[in-house]
Amino acid sequence: MATRRKPSTQASAAPSTPALPWARHVVCFWKQNDLGLYGRRPDRWIEYWRQHPGVESVLVFEPPTTPAQLQELLRLATTLDTPSASEYQLLLQQLTRKLLGQCDDAKVRYCTYLAAEGQPAAGTAYLRWVQSQCQQAELEQPLVLLWPACYANTALIQALTPSRIVVDLVDDQRLFPGNEGQRTVITEQYQQFIELGHRVMSNSPGLVETLGAEFGRPLEHLPNALLPMLPMLPLDTPTVAWPPSTRPVVGYVGNLRGRIDIDTLLHVMQRHPQWDFWFVGQTHRSRFYAAAKGLPNARFLGTLGYTQAQGVMAQFDVAIVPFVADALVKSMSPIKIDDYARLALPTVVLDPQNKKGFEPALLEALKGKSIST
Repeated sequence: MATRRKPSTQASAAPSTPALPWARHVVCFWKQNDLGLYGRRPDRWIEYWRQHPGVESVLVFEPPTTPAQLQELLRLATTLDTPSASEYQLLLQQLTRKLLGQCDDAKVRYCTYLAAEGQPAAGTAYLRWVQSQCQQAELEQPLVLLWPACYANTALIQALTPSRIVVDLVDDQRLFPGNEGQRTVITEQYQQFIELGHRVMSNSPGLVETLGAEFGRPLEHLPNALLPMLPMLPLDTPTVAWPPSTRPVVGYVGNLRGRIDIDTLLHVMQRHPQWDFWFVGQTHRSRFYAAAKGLPNARFLGTLGYTQAQGVMAQFDVAIVPFVADALVKSMSPIKIDDYARLALPTVVLDPQNKKGFEPALLEALKGKSIST
């Protein structure tokens, strides 16, 4: 039954820690043009700096873009089915708002470089532009935070004369299907950044172990829970335009391309037509979406921003993490688990070594959840 869930006050407060780096000025380089979409760890870092009284300014650099890339986003946003198009509509909306300065506030400024028509997105013109943005902001020895694989290099970083360099490793970027041809370049950036960093950390214990061994340097483990969660909206704020369910809701928030155990999840969905399954996340080119979208108890809500996603999660009766056990998943530490906990949601994580236990675990989590008539 989809009713608005009251968040746990105990889980909502981020643990205080003196270990989180800060400086008067901060410059950070993220690897994708997707901040503001649900589930991005840099949004938590930015929130931490926004709240910190000693931080005066934060410059956020996402990858450079071109008019051709914007046109491709527009094409996908207007030609795909509704759940799949939502990803590109939101990306295009966010990019446009950042270019216009509409995402900025008194402390945080998003810097998005739009190359001239026919010019490459990355290159010397982009690097000069980054330097000019930092000079105009009158930054003095900023803290520089890097998320590989991003559009920054050693020369640019050193030109900023940083007081400290922090490297935050999120997932093993070499393992994503679209990055096969870039693995050598990404490995080289890992090597360079890990050598440069005064502190090198990851939210994933798996990455701490594997990359630490690969590059010969001990890495810090910084769990997602040590970064502040984004503010919750008041419980009576209307954030979701979809009608609530009158039946138990099993929900998932996150990317639906890859990593989903399709066979196990479909099996449970087909065996329990009395449950509704809500999915928030990217569906374009998702094999799971193609297989499940015709099921009467499946609802795909598309890609959402943080506040909309939290409104949907608040209506879950149980949350799931139905992942396969591949190398990419082992390098991850899903931020959604913290948000599930914040909403005091019963959470069932599929154990790849005991797939048969997934259904009984859901039955136990949903015990006492009756069907409305």
